[in-house]
Amino acid sequence: MRQEKTNKRLGVIDIGSNSIRMMVFDHGGKAQPFCNVKKFLRTTRLGHGVDASGNLAASSIARSIDALVEFKQIADDEGVAEIYAFGTSAMRDAGNAKDLTEPVRRKTGLAIDIVDGDTEARYGFYGVSSCFPGNILIVDIGGGSTELISGSRAAGIVWDKSLNIGAVRDTEKFIREDPPHQSSLQNLEAHVQGQAVVLFQSHALPSDTKLVGIGGTNTTLSAIHQHMTTYDETKIHMSTLSIKDVAQIQNQLAACDLDARKKIEGLPPRRADIIVAGCTILSAVMRSAGAEQMTVCGRDNMEGAAILHYGL
Repeated sequence: MRQEKTNKRLGVIDIGSNSIRMMVFDHGGKAQPFCNVKKFLRTTRLGHGVDASGNLAASSIARSIDALVEFKQIADDEGVAEIYAFGTSAMRDAGNAKDLTEPVRRKTGLAIDIVDGDTEARYGFYGVSSCFPGNILIVDIGGGSTELISGSRAAGIVWDKSLNIGAVRDTEKFIREDPPHQSSLQNLEAHVQGQAVVLFQSHALPSDTKLVGIGGTNTTLSAIHQHMTTYDETKIHMSTLSIKDVAQIQNQLAACDLDARKKIEGLPPRRADIIVAGCTILSAVMRSAGAEQMTVCGRDNMEGAAILHYGL
């Protein structure tokens, strides 16, 4: 772990299967680790086709390189002293990840750290746990994987599991119709429950466990529930979704074709083609965990990566 840096502008880049995100912030010491936070997002669909082919697609690589070059320029303009970039599910599953890492290093100087599922889970936990005093179960539905992390601020991580289930991966695998057939959604939900039920049977959750959702799928579902015309992170952070809310949103989304989904308040058009799968995954996880409600947290693996990498 690095020595604590104070009064420096730092950056973190999360290279996910659906999008690439960057957080820029000032670190003012232990009392104020994240000041003047700015976040940026570009949808690149890096995970498209990885589950079927085992490789990153050339078009996805090109979009991701462009996004990272842009982010490096933004970071330079913002006066960022150091950037930590990490890749997750799509990059760790792909046999040709170097086709992205090598040109990015040449063009930007960024060295991408491809993290395993356990490390990704730790990043998510440390980003979230400061917001909750008791036992939590974090669900982070990404494009290519879903991270489940159980623990508490006092005990740390009790267990974590990275499942090869994600909004991009399982849209490609299960949903081939527009609007999706009910049978496709049932098959996807059964696929998720088949893994999640076994997991929760072998890892009993304390009775006071609070389900906490992080990541783009969960924040988007909260925005849809709140009928947001303009995204407001202050209203997303610590908002709640009941299992009935999730079911209602799932029914609304599944009844629409892609063009109609793009017009739903709170749903970014770039996410409209994968949100049905993401919502179905969340529904299956909530049912498998016996959770009636989820709290959405605005902090996630970017904050956790900053805490662990920079020693904040």
